Amino acid sequence: MSMLIGQHLHARLQGDFGGRCYPGAAPQGGGKTPYVVYRVEKVEAEYTKDGPLEDRVTVEVAAVGRSYDEMAEAAQKVRVALEGARAEYGGFEVTGCELAAYHDGYDETGDLYVGQARYEFITYS
Repeated sequence: MSMLIGQHLHARLQGDFGGRCYPGAAPQGGGKTPYVVYRVEKVEAEYTKDGPLEDRVTVEVAAVGRSYDEMAEAAQKVRVALEGARAEYGGFEVTGCELAAYHDGYDETGDLYVGQARYEFITYS
């Protein structure tokens, strides 16, 4: 099920970020940087007359750092960890991932740099 994409993201990213890999939102105050926050943007199912074929899952991943360099290095680690990575999780399989878009900026509220990337995954159940 493509709704389980969070398992894949967490498995691929937790090591590079010391467990600071959060679904939806970071803890209040953000904590130690760098860290990543991810959210599922959309799921598009593809069907044949025999049933489901694959899902295309779009995920936004934000790499956050106190400096621009820290954020950029974190964003690159995310890309290396996700692009092209394949994995199977008990009946749920990720067969592909590509970077679809990227932009970065500065969050004055939290005094943080944020690099936001959109990744497109192909999954099978």
